Amino acid sequence: MKALWRWLALPWYSSERVLRRFTLIIQALLMVGALLARWLVTPGDGGLLMTLMPVAAASAFAWMSIGQRWLLVTRDTHALRLPRARRRIILALVSLATQTLLLPTLLLVLLGLPAAASLMLLLALSALVLMWGLAPRWLVPLLGFVPAMLMFLAGPAGWPAPTDPGFALLGAQLAALGLCIVALCWRALLRIEETAFGRWSVPMVFLLRGQQGLLAPSACAWSASSGTLSIAGLHALRVTDPSQPVRKLDLSAALRVFLGPPFAPHGRSARLRAWLAGLAIAVALEALLWWALPQPLPRLLNAVALAWTALMGWLFVLQFGGMRLTALFARGQAADLALLAHLPGLGTPQVCRSALLRVTLRVTAGRVLIADGLLLALWWLLVGAPAAMPILAVMMLFYALAATAWTLAALSGRPIQGLKTAAIARQVLLMVLLCAVLVASGWLLLPTMAALARKPGPDSAIMPIVRVLVALGWAGAFAWMLAALRRNGRAFQRRPHPFLQR
Repeated sequence: MKALWRWLALPWYSSERVLRRFTLIIQALLMVGALLARWLVTPGDGGLLMTLMPVAAASAFAWMSIGQRWLLVTRDTHALRLPRARRRIILALVSLATQTLLLPTLLLVLLGLPAAASLMLLLALSALVLMWGLAPRWLVPLLGFVPAMLMFLAGPAGWPAPTDPGFALLGAQLAALGLCIVALCWRALLRIEETAFGRWSVPMVFLLRGQQGLLAPSACAWSASSGTLSIAGLHALRVTDPSQPVRKLDLSAALRVFLGPPFAPHGRSARLRAWLAGLAIAVALEALLWWALPQPLPRLLNAVALAWTALMGWLFVLQFGGMRLTALFARGQAADLALLAHLPGLGTPQVCRSALLRVTLRVTAGRVLIADGLLLALWWLLVGAPAAMPILAVMMLFYALAATAWTLAALSGRPIQGLKTAAIARQVLLMVLLCAVLVASGWLLLPTMAALARKPGPDSAIMPIVRVLVALGWAGAFAWMLAALRRNGRAFQRRPHPFLQR
């Protein structure tokens, strides 16, 4: 029994205790959600899908938080040539596969789902998560749409639904393809140094160095995991007159250089090239969709992709500079940051505070607002269905408010993630409630998806109840976020100087 317990606990040693607790809590809540869905939702394909989704999410989350770190362990042991390391790694991966594939499949079979199809779906999602870790950063958003496509495009696209026993063959093919891609990519990455990757070509698994989550890569000089200020790019502060005093310099430009990417200044030509490249890729993909697929598949694909982006947008908010500010202002004692308070020419603390807010909110909240407007415009142009736009606008507005609150929390020296058990439990509870509101909001988008797919939608009798619950849920979410925004703003104003530790 003791040997069995050690074997089951072996894969969890790849991460720290806080992440282990967080992952276990999330998995337990998702399993409870699957049981509740099977009990409450009407039997049929819709009810089985609502039961399958939480279990699949629990399995994928375990591979994302625990399994991907074994890729780093494999790379390190390969470099160090540790004896008997390969055997331990294989045992850990087999144990993790047993806990995230075989046991959930047994639960799904007891809940009435087909065994082979469920196992192949979980295996395909696990391979997709490993591909997500090995893929470069620019490809990650595209991979994020794959689960939604598998679940919501079954029927119109011609493949069986994940709850259909016929999905076993398709799932096995997808899993085999994904595992082959993972093996080939990983063999290539074992021979490449981390410093060889650029900002957007670095695989996501390398961003897990230092247990900091979705932070800047360690290969870059402005790594957020180090929590140090960027001094590269000081040549951007061009002074036409060498005798000009420091106090005449642009304070906002100086702060942007010191904070580093994504706040560092960029030339207009670089920004223009980035926008043109993104626009060209989007136009090419849309042209390919409308040329290769019959109607209404292009509109349905666009609707699923945009709805999935809106529902998962709270994860992308973390990328807009919040992690960088948290690493600088809220992790430990940043001595180099405190030195900025003593530099000449920066002005009074109030002037520095205003300039710091202007620089940081332009990136964190400003980019979220731009993304919100772009998503709504794309929905209007590519999907239509204006009846679904209000709920999308509500979600987008909440994300912008969350980005602002997180920025103020970081600037005030308040870490967004507590390390105590009570703080972790509170954050998990809030995240579960937010996910419940998002799932209910996604339910309001189902009539639009069903109309595009020319399939019957959900029961119209329960839609008024869902609308009331969604309205109450979003009212509570906005009240919670406004309270956090007010609390963090007051904490930032109480600091004697924006660059001094609390």
